[in-house]
Amino acid sequence: MRLLASRLTIVIMKIFHRFYLLLVALGVSSAYALTPEAIVESYLKMQVVRGYYSQTHEVVGFPRPMTTDGTFVIAPQRAILWEEKGLFPTKTIYRDSSFHVYQEIGLDRVFRAGTPVTNVANRVLWALFSGDFIGLRQDFTIDVQPDGFYWTMNFYPKSSLARATVKSIQALGSPIPYRVEYLAVSGDKTTIDLYGLQQTSATLTSEENALANP
Repeated sequence: MRLLASRLTIVIMKIFHRFYLLLVALGVSSAYALTPEAIVESYLKMQVVRGYYSQTHEVVGFPRPMTTDGTFVIAPQRAILWEEKGLFPTKTIYRDSSFHVYQEIGLDRVFRAGTPVTNVANRVLWALFSGDFIGLRQDFTIDVQPDGFYWTMNFYPKSSLARATVKSIQALGSPIPYRVEYLAVSGDKTTIDLYGLQQTSATLTSEENALANP
């Protein structure tokens, strides 16, 4: 019992230390700009992140938004794997600007093309869970707004390619990202909520590894 209490105390101290580091960064943000990399460094410690997601897609002209949900796995610098629930389970794989979607119907695997806006959203999540914002800065101006334990990260398109598809993107965290919202040029809006996140040093399963490393 004492050993369990001791381990629990250590875990709590580590969590508090991470929050303290983030608060220190937020406290000096008035004098020095808080960078996206500093935010990611405050929470990203493990190799693999697993969790659940809910995605709401609001389409201009449609009275009701479309909602999907499922699970996701993020292996920084390797791949983001989305698995959508439903009658025909859909899997999405994003690998550093390589993006494709497929459905498994019986023994058949049917590929579907991903939209440019969805690809941009994956680029943002890729950066938020890897700390690599170099590619995004070529297409977006990134602004960070801290607020206590919370932060808001705005992405404003600056390249002609980004401006052709996206009006704005916003990520929210506390300190781990829990929501990404992006507004398309068409006026369509998509919101991705992340929850139940678990950071682990465990490796990918054999199926996940095959998808991440084709």
